[in-house]
Amino acid sequence: MVSQWSTFTTFRHNGKAFVPEDVPGDGNCFYHAIVASRQVPSLSHSDLRQATAAFALGCGRAAAEKVVDLLHRRVPSGPCSFVEVIAGLRRSRSFASNVDMALLSILYNIDINVYSNFEEGITLWSTKSFLEQHMPDYALSHEFSAHVYHHTYLRPLTRVSGAASHLLNHFACLHPDMRPIPKPLIQSTVTAYVKPVSAGSKRKGISRIETNTERKMAQPKTKKQAAIDLHLKNMSVVLSWSSIIGIDSQAAADHDAARLAEIRRHRSHLELQSSCQDLDNVESLLKSMIDKIEVLLLDDVVILPTLPVTAPTGLAKQLTWEVRSRIIAFHLHQDLGSGDFIMFDRVFGHVVKPVTLRSWLRKEKIYKWLAIVKHATKDDIIGVIPFRKKFIFAGGAGSTKIKAEILLKYESAAACAARHSQTKLVVNDGRLSCQKLSSMSRTHPGKIIFLKKSTSRLPDCNESMKLGAPIKFVEQADDVAKFIVNRFERGDPVTREEVYVTTRAKWGRRDAKDKKFMTLVNDKHRLSVWLSRLLARIRYADRLGSISQKVPMDWKEIAMTTSKLIREAAIRLKVDNVFNMDETFIHHYQSTDRVLVPTGTKRVGTIVPVANEKKGVTLVVTASLLSSQLLPPFIIDTGVFGSTLMHDWAHYTKSTVLFNPSHWMTRYVFILYLEWLLKMFPTQNTLLIVDRSTTHYGDLIDDWLAKNHAKNGGKIFIEYIPDGMTSIIQVCDIAINKPLKSKIKEAYYRFRADAIGDLSAEMLSGSVLSVPRESLTEMIETAYDDINTKHRKKVYPL
Repeated sequence: MVSQWSTFTTFRHNGKAFVPEDVPGDGNCFYHAIVASRQVPSLSHSDLRQATAAFALGCGRAAAEKVVDLLHRRVPSGPCSFVEVIAGLRRSRSFASNVDMALLSILYNIDINVYSNFEEGITLWSTKSFLEQHMPDYALSHEFSAHVYHHTYLRPLTRVSGAASHLLNHFACLHPDMRPIPKPLIQSTVTAYVKPVSAGSKRKGISRIETNTERKMAQPKTKKQAAIDLHLKNMSVVLSWSSIIGIDSQAAADHDAARLAEIRRHRSHLELQSSCQDLDNVESLLKSMIDKIEVLLLDDVVILPTLPVTAPTGLAKQLTWEVRSRIIAFHLHQDLGSGDFIMFDRVFGHVVKPVTLRSWLRKEKIYKWLAIVKHATKDDIIGVIPFRKKFIFAGGAGSTKIKAEILLKYESAAACAARHSQTKLVVNDGRLSCQKLSSMSRTHPGKIIFLKKSTSRLPDCNESMKLGAPIKFVEQADDVAKFIVNRFERGDPVTREEVYVTTRAKWGRRDAKDKKFMTLVNDKHRLSVWLSRLLARIRYADRLGSISQKVPMDWKEIAMTTSKLIREAAIRLKVDNVFNMDETFIHHYQSTDRVLVPTGTKRVGTIVPVANEKKGVTLVVTASLLSSQLLPPFIIDTGVFGSTLMHDWAHYTKSTVLFNPSHWMTRYVFILYLEWLLKMFPTQNTLLIVDRSTTHYGDLIDDWLAKNHAKNGGKIFIEYIPDGMTSIIQVCDIAINKPLKSKIKEAYYRFRADAIGDLSAEMLSGSVLSVPRESLTEMIETAYDDINTKHRKKVYPL
């Protein structure tokens, strides 16, 4: 790598000039730079590091613990405790952080100014400001300062974006330049190094380089006149279109009605929950206990196993027949499910689907639950209902059982299906002792079976084992599973082919100990089946890779912190609406890689090509938290910003269609989006959650927000999702974009079928399929309507 230090001779920031001095890049560069500043005693860099660590563990421990608590950023598998952090600081060649800077500043009473070379400009971090703001008891008492420059090694003139801050990996010392300055400095940031090229040179690489670099850097950097003119033109379009842009008033009213209905439903839910008094709960519990005692005293009543008192969780196939019986009782009880599968899906659909319930009601399985359901009361059944939905079924007599006429058809079906009398199974539920239950099973052999904890339907099975066939090759399965999980967690998911190669290399050799697994590994089909079953057990899937942002290693901590900040902002600002906004690209022509052709066909194509397969629009998707609805489509198409096409579409309000040359979101379009959102809800406060894209923030956005917040009426507040976290907490990206594109693709193929479905090959020959802008907009609107209809909140009957 070519060094830029021959070019970097002067550094200026906010009217101050410095002469940079490079130091060795051996991991101790920060301490080298501080020593070079001559603001600390004459120590070597290693002695300075050790002195700082000794101060942190000795007389300065109280201050050091507070510094670590404020500045240390914990990462997985990194240092966590105070001692571990200081141990890392003491270690030679370990990169310095803000913790080193703050401790060194307190120890020697000097202000350390760190200038970082970011793409957005030079950022200054001062230990003096930090201590005055966060640790006033340790504020500095002298004006001595040391200046260091934080940059990429050998590239002091190359700026780095905030997302790639890890590339800032070197420090240099900055000495104040005491030479007289002939005129005021205008430049406030470092000028990036650009290789000069002579305009008159005819050969590539031949250039005339000016040696006076300092004079070139002192020249003020201004925008080109064309860029200024374009900016002024775009701003005039924004100002005029703020009043021209139309909205769908009906959609805004529908959203507002759904929002208010959800607020009323939530308040009603809270009121019903608060109305449940402890006295009622105790009375119901005592009544249930009395009923159960009375049942035990009757000799002719079936002894039922204990029924659970908590709502079921997990998969349906993991539920015992005791839990299933109570769920079936809910469905059949005339005061609860009343045989309505739709009601059942609303209450238990998250665990048991209606199709699964239908299989439980088949005559072959009736004998498994009939005895329990026949004697179950409403109070018995209530315990299995999810807590948040119990209040819906409150009231009424708790001792009512399922009517005989409801159970009649199931009893008849069970009688036809039964080949022998059902054996009663009893378990230790705490009401009777194990000795009593065991005695009953011996007294009535063949009629009552006492199920102990160790009882299993499989031979050689114990409590720690799961039902099902035993797992073969456990050692190999654990090894491969660990390999798959580790590769995913480090951000480099493994492929099937890599697993095949790795497994064969380790377990498929002829000298392998397990000859059976060696045979399996060398059989491609058997290895594929074995891997598929392993993936199912560890809940992994073989799926198509997709391009996405790099997710931070501490994504979980960042997600929890960001979610907390967003919730706190919504409460603090007392907002009426919470919206998630994301942009996605929609093609005019939805393509697919697969078509249906005769077996053995070698070349596959179509005689009907599309006009431009890359043509598309940017669709701005806005999802509402309270109404579970999407706001009307906001579309950005290719065209001239503020020109004829935009005026032609200005009257259309079911969708908002804007145009710019790149069809992507820009700051100007984002301001119009904010104006559109404000017009939709002019009297309400709105919290908008967006990605931290460069088009979503900046001076233009800040100015608009400041003017909006200074006015009376509705206001918009923006919260940003951190870089790399879109796939974790961006609602639209996680739950909306994929089904939305799927519905648009369905609409496209309906359009294609209507356009060319009845035409012959001769008529299609030489033709090109074209999708007008109006048709694509209609497809998008149809997809929005489908999603909004599906996601309308269904309120339970009270």
